[in-house]
Amino acid sequence: MTMSGEFLAAIGAITVEFANLETVLETAIWSLLVGISLENQALGRIVTSDLSFRRKLDLFEALLKHRVPKRNNADLKKLRKRLLAVE
Repeated sequence: MTMSGEFLAAIGAITVEFANLETVLETAIWSLLVGISLENQALGRIVTSDLSFRRKLDLFEALLKHRVPKRNNADLKKLRKRLLAVE
C-alpha cells in the first residue's frame, strides 16, 4: 500500500500535536508535584517518564484534587473525557 505525502504529513502533524499535548500534561503534573522550580522538575520527569498518557491523566487528576480539594470537578471530568477521546 502506497501512502501519499499529504497523508503522511497529516499523520506527522497529529503525532506532533499529541506529543505537545502530552508535554503540557507532564509539565502540569511536575508543577503540581514539585512546583515550578526547574531544579525540582527532574523528580517530576522521573515520575512521569514511564507512564502511559492515560496514567499521566489519572495522576494529574489525583494531584489536582489533592492540591485544590474544594474545586468543582465538573470541568475536570469534561476535560478528561475529551483527552481520552483523542488518545
